[in-house]
Order: sequence, then C-alpha cells, then structure tokens
Amino acid sequence: MDCVKIKVPVNSLASAKIQISCGADEIYLGMFSPEWFANLSFSHRGRKNLSSDRDGCITTDEELKAIIDYAHSHGVTVSFTANFFNLPDTDVNEVNGKTLSDGYLEYVETAIRCGVDSIIVATLSEVLIIRKSFPDVKVVASCLFMISNEEYVKYLYSLGVKSFFLPHDTNIEEIRAIRSISEDIEIGVFAHLSCAMLSGGCHLYHKFGEAVDLGYPCRNKYTCKNEDGEVEICHIFDFNCDCALCQVKNLIDAGVNSLKIIGRSSSYKITSRMTKVYKKMVQTVLSNGDCMAIRQEIINEETWWKSTYCDNHACKYSKNGKFTDYLIG
Repeated sequence: MDCVKIKVPVNSLASAKIQISCGADEIYLGMFSPEWFANLSFSHRGRKNLSSDRDGCITTDEELKAIIDYAHSHGVTVSFTANFFNLPDTDVNEVNGKTLSDGYLEYVETAIRCGVDSIIVATLSEVLIIRKSFPDVKVVASCLFMISNEEYVKYLYSLGVKSFFLPHDTNIEEIRAIRSISEDIEIGVFAHLSCAMLSGGCHLYHKFGEAVDLGYPCRNKYTCKNEDGEVEICHIFDFNCDCALCQVKNLIDAGVNSLKIIGRSSSYKITSRMTKVYKKMVQTVLSNGDCMAIRQEIINEETWWKSTYCDNHACKYSKNGKFTDYLIG
C-alpha cells in the first residue's frame, strides 16, 4: 500500500495548524449546536467542563471554514463528525418547531457548505438521511456501527458507504477478511487510544445528558471481591488497549488505509505528539525501514511511552495485549 493516512483530531484553528505541521494527512472535527443543545452536540461530544466554551468542538461556522481552507491549502482532507445516536422525529424544538432530524440535516449542510470532504456517521438512519439530501457526499461509517463482519460492510457498501472505521477490538485476521471484499473500500482503525471497551456499544451509563457529567465507567476503578473473599481495586471493564505502534506494519499489510488518533477534547500539545510518532512509523513501514529500530528511537525520545504502554501490555491488535488476556482469562 503506497499511502496510509494519519487521521487526527482538532478543536480549533490553532490545533489544526499544529497537527498538520506534525504530519496529519486528514483531520476530523465537529461543532456545537447551541440552538439545539445546551451542552451536547450532533458530533457525539458534549462539554465535559461546563465552564468551557469549546471542549472538543468548533464553535462557529467561520472557524470551521478557516480550518477547512487551511487544511486544503496544505493538501490535508477534513472529515466532519455527525455521529449522533438518536434522531427521533417526536423531539421538536420549542423555539423553531423543527425536529431533531431537521436540525441534524442543517448541521450536516453547514459542514458541506463550508467544504468538508466527508461526513462521519454513527447509525443507519444517518446514512439514509444524508444519502437522500446529499447523494454525492462521502460518508464514513464510524466505529459506533460496531462492524464485525463482511456482510455488514457489504450492506453499507450497497448504500454507497465506502469508508469504514472498525472497532478497536477488531483483530488482524478480521481486517484482512474485510479488505478481501473490495480494493475499493477504505478501512480505518484506531491507532492510539479509543473506547476502553466496546466502542459505545457497552450500554454502561455515561451520564450523557444536558446536565453533562461525562464520566467513563469503563475506565473507572472498582472494588472487587474474589471467590476467596479477597478485595482488590481493579479496572474490570477497561481493556486498556491504547497503543498500536508495534502493529503498524501488520495493520498496513492487512490492508488498512487510515490510522486514527482520538482526542478531540484533549490538548493538541498531547495529541500532536502522537501524530508525530505514528507518522514516523508509517513512513518507516512504507519505505521498508527498520520498524523495531524506530520503535526504540521513539521510546528513547518519549521516555514515558514504555512505562505507560509497553510495560502494561496496553497493545492493540496484538495477541499479547490485555484484550486477549481478558478474553481467555
């Protein structure tokens, strides 16, 4: 594979400039919709900090347009997050008399008007809504689809969806099987960080409402008692699969087109370091370089990397990672 994109989060024009300078090939972002929500958004992000005016989302059309123009001037594509879970027609805005579906469509239309290259969606209803109104726009199926087999991909492909981001617990063999469907599809995976458990499908209560308190029960510590009555504090829902650095070559060989780093609500000072690291590894793989030598170089430069990820077996797509440990006990 000649080209593999590094897809990274931005939440401002400043962060976009930094991420692009660090090697981003594609950026993704979303917007708040204050006319519809106090603290949530159509972009699957809410304010974790209620005093924040940003916290993961762009706030104005003007800034969105400026980010898109800047990215395009540097050969970088822009993907827009419109991956809201529920769009019931019974939810009517008391101010304008429109339904939530109407608001969602306006949200997407704003992004298309500003020049985004693709729309990231979370549900089949969103695919159908966008396809009906904007048949030519590129639609990306997010990990929230929980795609786990070839038939699901084939069905979405029949609806014109050709870009898919797979859940973080997908293994290399499953990626190869999905790639065998067609060379025409784009496959993306999470390179660094992601949902700790089932990509939004765990149904654990995340306190996700307008009185936003976005706690993460899957990442929390729990007091557990074993069969002998011994008590310990542990992360029983956290698979802690956060790093794919050592698996970049295997992922590319399996047919992955895009490596995604999460962190729209994080500081770009943190996420841009991830961008540099994965960009360096991808370039090494594509040039047939020494991946293990680059890995060691990265660990030497980012001294916290080994203690945070390697020593904790926080490995994605690896048979030696914690996810496998949890599955086989």
